[in-house]
Amino acid sequence: MTGINQSFLKKELPNFDNKSYASYVKSLRNERISSLRELIQKDIYAVYRFAENKPTNPTHWCAKEVGGDTIKIISFWRQMFLDGKVVMIVRDPLMVTRSVILDRRRKGIRLGARQIMKQTKSPMRNLYDQVQLINDMSFHFVVYEKLTADTSGTMQGVCGYLGIKYASVHEYPTLFGEKTVTSTSSRKTRKVFQSKNKWHHDLSFREKLLVWIYSTIINIGLFNKAQKEGKKYGSYPEIVKEIENRS
Repeated sequence: MTGINQSFLKKELPNFDNKSYASYVKSLRNERISSLRELIQKDIYAVYRFAENKPTNPTHWCAKEVGGDTIKIISFWRQMFLDGKVVMIVRDPLMVTRSVILDRRRKGIRLGARQIMKQTKSPMRNLYDQVQLINDMSFHFVVYEKLTADTSGTMQGVCGYLGIKYASVHEYPTLFGEKTVTSTSSRKTRKVFQSKNKWHHDLSFREKLLVWIYSTIINIGLFNKAQKEGKKYGSYPEIVKEIENRS
């Protein structure tokens, strides 16, 4: 069921009654739900209701989107929730590709050439769309590399933008208030860490070669597209510098 946290149904979670949540999700099949917005609102209610350790008067909730058409996704959410704020996280796209390849490898999955091309193109295309929004001051941009290097300072900026009180809990990954190891992390740690590795580190020769070839071709295409359409685009260091210089 779209909008429902399916991962909550499959495993035990700290401070969360997932059995009651699963029962509630099942009951929704008998209800007439008019829109995806209503379904998401019911899910927000259910997650809060079945969380065992929770604030008494919550004022905010958030949704995380990963990948896909950046412009369409933002438009989609803003149509449903007009007062929503957007925190835009940018990261070196080749490091995103590396993370996906290594994550699949840990799960025993060897990506084929076509899959590697897809995982190379997607983050580069996302970055291109994000660049077009840099001058829109209604967005708050976060550079991933800065987030891992100065987590406290970066998160204080995020909290200020969102209008929530900053606390040390914002400095590490959590799941219902408990520190957790994120599923795609390259280390089994509950802390935010700064990686010194390059995009090709730990990749096989085949993977390095394919990612380099695909990224070179895709970059040329994006540069040409930007020039043809009168849009902005540049190397990742140039993009980071432009974000840091936002007024």
